[in-house]
Amino acid sequence: MGEGALSELLDKYRNKGRKYDCLVPVSGGKDSAFALSKLKDVYRMRVLAFHYDSGFVSEQAVDNLKRMVQVLDVDLLTVRSSRSLQEKLLKKSIVTWCRNPDLIPLLCIGCQNAIEGGAFRVAKAEGIPLIVQGGSLLEESLFKRKVTTYHSSRFVHTLLKFIKDPLYYPTLLPDYLRSNLEFPPVNTRKTTRSIVDFHGVHFIHFFDYTGYDEQKILSTVKDRLGWKREKETGSTWHIDCEVHALVDHIFQRRLGFTEKDEYYGRMIREGIIDRQEALRRIDEEKRNAIHVRKVIDRLFHKLELFGSERDYIMSL
Repeated sequence: MGEGALSELLDKYRNKGRKYDCLVPVSGGKDSAFALSKLKDVYRMRVLAFHYDSGFVSEQAVDNLKRMVQVLDVDLLTVRSSRSLQEKLLKKSIVTWCRNPDLIPLLCIGCQNAIEGGAFRVAKAEGIPLIVQGGSLLEESLFKRKVTTYHSSRFVHTLLKFIKDPLYYPTLLPDYLRSNLEFPPVNTRKTTRSIVDFHGVHFIHFFDYTGYDEQKILSTVKDRLGWKREKETGSTWHIDCEVHALVDHIFQRRLGFTEKDEYYGRMIREGIIDRQEALRRIDEEKRNAIHVRKVIDRLFHKLELFGSERDYIMSL
């Protein structure tokens, strides 16, 4: 679509909201930080940064968030879910997966609707007409769709997972439905339209217009915002949530590859990196495995999960 199309589109929303022109969900990761900086610096939008705190946000992501909103002089609104509910969902997901490790684990189920649903709820309450997502399609995993029934509605999609595996998931269903009472399920991606209208609030995806340039993103957020990689592993991949370390560990040990590998494959096909660079990163990540295990172990302590499930996962 191009940055010209994005600029023309944003002109339609400027000064249309009460206090803010748009809301940008931010995690502390590089992509949402880049989108936030460009919307403020280049497109001169009145931006509200929105952060969903699941309880498992890494320290580095928190530091990045504090620094970016201070440098850009934008307001940050943080929404926290019921901490006990999030921990309960994650703990149950781990325990139930260990009983049947041939299934795809639902470790991120507690946040599936919270980020976009929370952003919608805040935008509606604040009279903000537009939400600009900073996530990239390059990071959307396709292999998980191949092994489960897929539906365009995220809420229906998850319920179909429950139905498909009736001996495994029912323990999660009550708490999952409770989480949907906190944040309404919002589907902003599964459409061919560039703008998604959800009850009067419009959603767009920043990188649909600008394209994805990893080096430009990293250099911008480092130089402009003082953004930093994850301290222990040196990674730029999903540093916003410690649960991702556990997800990658399980996929790598059970399937032989991770969502990150799929991400690298897409970047190769798009010409963003070459195959040698992807292999170099994979080798580097293998050398950092001990640090990843430290992150996972810290997560288990936070969940007070010290039994056979922890031993099984750590032994994979």
